[in-house]
Amino acid sequence: MPAPSLAGTNLARAKGFNRRVVVEALRRHAPCSRAELARLTRLSPQTISNIVAEFLDAGLVQVEGRRAGPGLRGQPQVDLTLNADAAMAIGLSLEHDRLRAMAMNLDGTVRAEWSAPIADARPAALLPRIAEAVAALRLEVPAQPWGVGLAMPGPFATVPHSFAGPTTLPGWQGVPVAERVSVLLGLPVLVERDAAAAARAEYLYGHARDLRSFFVLHFGRGLGGSAFGDGQLLRGARGNAGEIGLMVSVPGGRPHPGGPDGCLEAYVSLHALSDRLAEAGLGRVMPGLDHPVLRDWIAEAASHLRPAIGVVETLFDPEAILLTGHLPAPLMAALITALDPLPPSIAAHRQRRLARVIAGATGADSTVLGAATLPFYDWLAPDTEALRKPKQEQASELPRVKDWWRY
Repeated sequence: MPAPSLAGTNLARAKGFNRRVVVEALRRHAPCSRAELARLTRLSPQTISNIVAEFLDAGLVQVEGRRAGPGLRGQPQVDLTLNADAAMAIGLSLEHDRLRAMAMNLDGTVRAEWSAPIADARPAALLPRIAEAVAALRLEVPAQPWGVGLAMPGPFATVPHSFAGPTTLPGWQGVPVAERVSVLLGLPVLVERDAAAAARAEYLYGHARDLRSFFVLHFGRGLGGSAFGDGQLLRGARGNAGEIGLMVSVPGGRPHPGGPDGCLEAYVSLHALSDRLAEAGLGRVMPGLDHPVLRDWIAEAASHLRPAIGVVETLFDPEAILLTGHLPAPLMAALITALDPLPPSIAAHRQRRLARVIAGATGADSTVLGAATLPFYDWLAPDTEALRKPKQEQASELPRVKDWWRY
């Protein structure tokens, strides 16, 4: 097992990190003057002045106005804001029966969307559709994207076929996804689990915006999860941290071809609900909440999810657990209600700002929205890992402005 990284940093990488911090301050607090940015970031006025000059020259920041008046000495303060459309990224969400794509700018505004049903989710069939989606978005938004983010169901990098089943995409195990799609599109590509992408979306644009530690339970076809601690995604050794759907809920319980028998996903997932509906002869029709099949599924799902929530709270001590994904909003609300009373845990204290379990704000858009943030995510939520020097550091000069997303 490789040893933990002991890599330090250098001046170029420290400057890159400071640039990210300034972008995040502008995103959250603009309009800001240079003096306000210095106070918010705790960087020196000279450092702020240098970074702002670079951003103005690159077109990433623009002047919104000037302030003068009582209590303001000297020259009027210049108000600065992000030029959000100076940065564009494309997000792709690979699902079992649908491919979704969007073009998004630096402040999270969606500039174009594309969606189409798919009959075959295997790589040979899906890769041409990915190229079609990106081409369509680039016609609508001609700005050169910083890159492409791609979200797909996990887990990643497991033993081939060990978790292949109805809740994972067929034929993608062992495929170097980022490389294949990057060659296809001629753009940098970053890949993330759907649950982790959903967590990023909630952190930047949803109910977790002001939280430092939280956990997302994501309903795709299966049940995924992702943890944030101190404002950073907890990835694990292979990016699978939080795949709670594979946790065994009933030893030797209900068979599940995509995980261990009796795993949580076999009871708490859209796949499990679909099986219940099919057994009742309802096919893909979603009945009303008062239908006995739906009532039974909600009760069963809550009974299995309740102790799992206690485990999550004990392991991660989150400020809240957020439910996101493709579970219809009324059904998600009914499931959250059915969880009451939650088991005693370290999360059950009187100083809570939020309920222990809440519905996320990004819903069914969470994965594609989170995917679109990947190419410039570090600019919006600076990670101290960016300070570490890679084993083979590139040339030490500053990157060109258009290539800053790489740092």
